[in-house]
Amino acid sequence: MAREVDFEQALRRACRVLEPSYALIGAVALLFHGYVRATADLGFVVLSTGPGWWSAVRTRAEKEGLQVEEMGPDFLRMTDRNRPYPRIDCIVTPKVAPEAWYYRQVVERAEERQYLDFSLRVATLEDLLALKLLSRRPKDRTDVSVILSDYRERLDWEYLRRTLRMLSLSLIHI
Repeated sequence: MAREVDFEQALRRACRVLEPSYALIGAVALLFHGYVRATADLGFVVLSTGPGWWSAVRTRAEKEGLQVEEMGPDFLRMTDRNRPYPRIDCIVTPKVAPEAWYYRQVVERAEERQYLDFSLRVATLEDLLALKLLSRRPKDRTDVSVILSDYRERLDWEYLRRTLRMLSLSLIHI
């Protein structure tokens, strides 16, 4: 059975809910850098702006017809009430993890990109690579290999080396 997936509508809705402090990450963010890979979700890093943040997000999500499920203190998932895909997965900071500083940096460094008739914030290619190394999933390892092979010239190697060192990550075993 084929799933009907409307990424454009989901992207618009997610950006309205998560404004102003977010960065699009994952496979859809890679599209904005020229790398195409299939996916069934939208990924974001989001900065929590204080005590009323969860409530405000939940209210905006309801207005957009999205259901919010808190998956832990630093992760939420939004889905359309009428269709399960695409899922909208969000890493929320401040995280309790040691790399919380890095997630804030991803949002701060995100680039404004135009998509159709609206703009959104997309993580840099260097930050997408580092996030994929942090996740350690096989499909992310593949993405890292493709980024290193096909986009090597576009990477800010000084920033990448410094960030990977601070995260205790390495490109050696890729």
